Amino acid sequence: MEIKLQTRKGTDIKNETYILDLPRDLDFLYSQHRRDFPSVVLFRRAVDISYNCHGLTFANRRTCIADPVGLEIILSEDGYRQVGLSEVKPGDIAIYRDEGGDIAHSGIVLYIESAGGLMTPIIISKWGPLGPECIHRYNYGPEPYVNCTKEFWTDRKANE
Repeated sequence: MEIKLQTRKGTDIKNETYILDLPRDLDFLYSQHRRDFPSVVLFRRAVDISYNCHGLTFANRRTCIADPVGLEIILSEDGYRQVGLSEVKPGDIAIYRDEGGDIAHSGIVLYIESAGGLMTPIIISKWGPLGPECIHRYNYGPEPYVNCTKEFWTDRKANE
């Protein structure tokens, strides 16, 4: 099922919402993530296939957005601009690009952790279609995301 999802300029964004009853044995995935990633700040929600990471980031957990072109359109038409790591603020977007340059993962910056003079964005994201929602350091997570190029985007005005 697709929901009506548009950019601020009115461009329709292709998406898909899955409404399925998940078998109880999928809870093992949540347990497996907790075991495999003990340094995650917090596993916020268990398995939910009705949205993906991009649906969390750009559509308030309402749908799955899988089209990389649609994601680029959202960044462009919703007024996002890329910022450097030193400029990142809570509410900005973390984008993870694969080797081909496509957006493979996304999340929202919750806060900036400061330790030993290093500033580390803490992100909320969803790890895969059957993964939990997690709060984690931007450079920590499952293998496909760790090896991606990381970018930060904001819709704040340049002087904010």
